[in-house]
Amino acid sequence: MKRLTLLAIGLIPLPLGYILRYLIMTIYRDRALPAGIIGVAFLLLWFCLGLLTKHMTDSDKEAMVTVHAFAFLDLLLVLFQEHILRRYWFNIIGALSQFFFLPLINIASRLTFFAYRLSWTYITAFALMCVAFYLGRLVGKPAYQATTPQSKLEGRNR
Repeated sequence: MKRLTLLAIGLIPLPLGYILRYLIMTIYRDRALPAGIIGVAFLLLWFCLGLLTKHMTDSDKEAMVTVHAFAFLDLLLVLFQEHILRRYWFNIIGALSQFFFLPLINIASRLTFFAYRLSWTYITAFALMCVAFYLGRLVGKPAYQATTPQSKLEGRNR
């Protein structure tokens, strides 16, 4: 059940990207949308979700892989469309694959201003998601405490 919850959390960017696209195409058609603020807010949300998922599983690796499974598959799909097909599909799959990273495109494109391909922007957006989630999982963890063999023995005797 916890893995399904983690997978569902990993799908959150999809409806957010769809809502963002709807806002761009309708309400904000003639105005600039604060995309940078939206990207920062999304990263804060992803950080908080990393913080909330600490109680679902103790393994950071399991949480990272499970939550970002759909994001990774979407990244592979976008890279396939851009590099192999050299165009995006004109169907729902092609559109949804672009909506997934839409909240972070502004921030990621500012970080990859030197790149001539959009794929670097998607890779950077994926990396930003992973870093924000991982940092959220790290918050509140105790600092590393070095243990000596003697302290381990004392712990067993108690």
